[in-house]
Order: sequence, then C-alpha cells, then structure tokens
Amino acid sequence: SCTRTLAGLGNTCKSSLGGIVEAYFTDADNVTSVTLGGTADNPNGKVSGFTMAEGTKLYTYKFDENVSNFQSSFSKNNGIGTYANTINLQFKTLEAAKNVEVSALAEGHTKGIVKTRSGKYFFFGYDGYLTSNDSTTADTGTNYDDFNGYNLVLTSNSAYFPFEIEYELFSQYIEQAPVEA
Repeated sequence: SCTRTLAGLGNTCKSSLGGIVEAYFTDADNVTSVTLGGTADNPNGKVSGFTMAEGTKLYTYKFDENVSNFQSSFSKNNGIGTYANTINLQFKTLEAAKNVEVSALAEGHTKGIVKTRSGKYFFFGYDGYLTSNDSTTADTGTNYDDFNGYNLVLTSNSAYFPFEIEYELFSQYIEQAPVEA
C-alpha cells in the first residue's frame, strides 16, 4: 500500500473566486526545464524553477469573466493513479485571426499556465503536454443571444494535479501583446 504523510490544512477564510482570466501557451518543446519544490516522490504542489529555450515566448490570451475554467480529476485503474487535467477556454466571435490561433492551439502540443480569478497561476504539462480533444468546437449559436465563437478544450494526462507557479518564474518569457479572446 502507498502511505502519504498529511500535513493538515487550516480553513481558508477569504473567498476563492472561480474561473480563468488569462492563459499563457507555448509549444511544448520550448519549455526546457521545470523544477518542482519538495521531493521527487512528494512534490509540494509548486514549481520552483522554470526555463524556456532562448528566443521563445509564452503567448497571452485574456478571457471575459465566467466563460473559462480548468478541471482536474483523479482516477485509479489497476492500482495506478492518473490525473486528467483539462482547460476549457471560450474565444468569442468567429473570425479569421481567431480561427488560426485556436486551430494552432487545438492541433499543437503545448504547455500552458493559467491565471485564476483569485490571482493564482497553475502550470499544465509538467510530465507531458496539452492537446485538444473531440470537444473543441466553433459555433455560431442559433438565437440572438447565443454564444458565437470557439470552445477550446485542452487536456493532458499526468501523474499530478497542475502545479502552482509564481508569476516571477515565467514573466520574462511573456510576449507583451495579449490576444483578446
């Protein structure tokens, strides 16, 4: 059997707001090193080091409130546990420039960082990469007030939940002109 030592957690008294407000993506091959805090057998849930290949960038995407999120679910099969880490992003308005961007994200192998509305950043792709699945769509909607745009779903299977990362570890790699989602 696998035994983990628990440290215990206090009650969080402040509100933890839901949703994603920004995401940063790059080709998986551009990330050259990610170091975890803690030990290899028991990481502490945080990235402690992050480097990218010279000249490569993270590209920024900004989102409206209440349209994008991430989920991570644990499952066990034959005694082996894995996490399905999924990022759901909504890009409003069907148009050529977004078509190109969303297609590149859907078809590529990327690594990413998301910023939650509560101000925390999480890294996806530590032991793999993100890619799209059958749930990515472009939709005009039917009614006057229906959503018109792209629903991009990126997933990675991992041995871990996404790791928290501090902005200072990756900020030097951000391309400064954000893409409005």
